[in-house]
Amino acid sequence: MRSDGLIDLMVLNEQEIDCLAKDIVNEKVFTEEDIADIQDLGRVFLPINLGLFATAGKYVLENIGLIYEYTDRMSSRQIDGYPIFKSMNILHKDNIPELIEKIRHYETMLFGPPDEKTTALGNINNIH
Repeated sequence: MRSDGLIDLMVLNEQEIDCLAKDIVNEKVFTEEDIADIQDLGRVFLPINLGLFATAGKYVLENIGLIYEYTDRMSSRQIDGYPIFKSMNILHKDNIPELIEKIRHYETMLFGPPDEKTTALGNINNIH
């Protein structure tokens, strides 16, 4: 984990990335990539709407890789069809290439070869 003192960025080891990739493919994790309009990000992940990034340092803002949370942590309420989370995780951008590779591996195992530019995380060209 890396931090600017207030916000922690998750830096996962290989085993943790593998587990996260499996959970994303098995739809146990909701990510920012599941949200069609980026304007809804703070409505889905409440810590953002409550000003979490207002106090973030440059290091955190420049190294955000993926915002996500496990679906078993979602609130009983929804907004415009999206779940609401009172907590969230922030994955460090350095973990993204390995995460995408693992997701593609599990998608291939389950569904056959994936499209070159999409994964369970959506269009990989848009990920931080």
